[in-house]
Amino acid sequence: MAADRQGFTEGEIPELWNFIFNISLGMLHNEADAEDAAQEIFLTVSRNIGGFRGESSVKTWVYRIAKNHLLDFRQKRFKDPISFEIFEGDVRNFKPYNNELGLTAEEEKQYIEEVKTGCTAAMLQCLSPEDRFAYILGSIFGLDSETAADICGITEPAFRQKLSRARRKIANFMNKNCGLLNEEAPCKCGKRLLIALERGRIDPDRIRFKTESRTIRDYLGELNTVDTVAAVFRDNPYIDKKALFHSMLSDENAPYSEGINLLQKYMGKEAHQGSEN
Repeated sequence: MAADRQGFTEGEIPELWNFIFNISLGMLHNEADAEDAAQEIFLTVSRNIGGFRGESSVKTWVYRIAKNHLLDFRQKRFKDPISFEIFEGDVRNFKPYNNELGLTAEEEKQYIEEVKTGCTAAMLQCLSPEDRFAYILGSIFGLDSETAADICGITEPAFRQKLSRARRKIANFMNKNCGLLNEEAPCKCGKRLLIALERGRIDPDRIRFKTESRTIRDYLGELNTVDTVAAVFRDNPYIDKKALFHSMLSDENAPYSEGINLLQKYMGKEAHQGSEN
């Protein structure tokens, strides 16, 4: 599975945390909500790790908890989901940017990247929560069908059906509207800078102090694919939130430590068994 490509071993739980956070970000389209969700997921893991029975890998068990929590989190926080029809109207009706902001070439490049990241995240929100989760696991992070189906608690054929449906909807929308895939499409990232700024989808201060981050593609490493649509999503940032994880553990009042220590023990044991095999 994708996380295993990074070779989680004992002591590398922060990488597991990062993976959960970035899945949460894809599901929720809001960094603060993703932080809240990741913390709640790890709290649930900490409270329930003692009941882990070893019927799957401990990471698959954690991902199942994440999946259930994120679907529930989404339903509670978002009552009016966006649709592809609504989003299509948005990307086809706007005043094109014509350098009204007087940006330098480097600034414009950074603004365009913010637009692309925000737009692809919005596309994910047009999918149903379960189809979105399937797309994030199967297309963006490249998990195999067996592992992803196990995480989702469904059969492989059922997972492949969800993934195929999600891929078709995303591809149809992008081929019709997105200049990244179709040069004749009406929406170009560089033309949406002004409207994105007006709607608060670009934060100049955030861009100014933004540090270089690795992309999802960097995280996955060598992963051959002919899926040009998924490749667009994999160029988005893979955000490092280890500092938040360590801050969380350092809080003496937070009930994480004992559960995290046990989780580390299980992960270390599985890594040792894997090396023996």
